[in-house]
Amino acid sequence: MNPDLCITNREQGQDIITPVPSYFMSTALLRKQLPLVAAAAGLVLVGAAVLYRRKKRQENAQRKRTYEVVFVLGGPGAGKGTQCSLLVERYGLIHLSAGDLLREERKRGTELASMINTYIKEGKIVPAEVTVGLLRAAMEKAGAHAKFLIDGFPRDPGNLRCWEETMDDCTLAKGGFCT
Repeated sequence: MNPDLCITNREQGQDIITPVPSYFMSTALLRKQLPLVAAAAGLVLVGAAVLYRRKKRQENAQRKRTYEVVFVLGGPGAGKGTQCSLLVERYGLIHLSAGDLLREERKRGTELASMINTYIKEGKIVPAEVTVGLLRAAMEKAGAHAKFLIDGFPRDPGNLRCWEETMDDCTLAKGGFCT
């Protein structure tokens, strides 16, 4: 389809936008005649290409979100939060703490919260799928093309594998380590 040219049918008060297939637009003669043909058929050839392209862009933007992510790694008390605060202030990045997201979810009283509580009571690490799900939800709230600092995740290579399998719309910009 050629998104640069559309035909709008305004019969019976309905606007039906139809993209003109590119093979119909392959010759200069047809490009000149199409407005005449459209007018003779009771159709209005409009600059609806703008509307069509805008609609397609919006659909693509909703479907394809892209995020840039920096993992901030380090042991407890290493200064991850402090460094993230400085980077947020200086560069306007969005800081997500895996631990904070888990704590927030625990307070909600959902089934997921009770599962998280069970893991923590038993001294086990919450499954990576849960943490990645919480991170994804927080990222989606922030917008389609945001840049994030994520601290406290991944904790091990298995977490990273889960991230890579689940978050295919992310570009891992860099990883930082606080010591």
